[in-house]
Amino acid sequence: MKKVFLILAFVLILSLLTGCVSFEKIDQNFEAAGYTYSQEANDLMDAALQSLEESDVQVSVHVYTLADLLSSKIAVILEFDTSKELKEQVENNEDIQALLGKLEEKDLIRGNFLLIPIALSSTAIQDMVDTFND
Repeated sequence: MKKVFLILAFVLILSLLTGCVSFEKIDQNFEAAGYTYSQEANDLMDAALQSLEESDVQVSVHVYTLADLLSSKIAVILEFDTSKELKEQVENNEDIQALLGKLEEKDLIRGNFLLIPIALSSTAIQDMVDTFND
């Protein structure tokens, strides 16, 4: 009986760990799609998100850029401490709501990560959403 319990506990823990979203997977998806991690844009976004820090919300900012002949794409990924904190900010923070515009929240949230796609065309935005959710 004790062995069965230990095996079930191990399987449960393993399944919980594999269900977690990690930044490494998102990072790999964007780099595989040709994006470049941008520390300069990261620093600019950090400054822009001071309203979150003023409300004691800790956010890590990750920025990817992709430029080609026809367009430029910027994928800003906000990493919150918890998915609960992320959902509260999406519901209550007017700055984040303005950044998201008319986009579908469900497509822009993955675990405790929030994608803010910046591009001129809806096709480019959808490409970033697809890369984020792969």
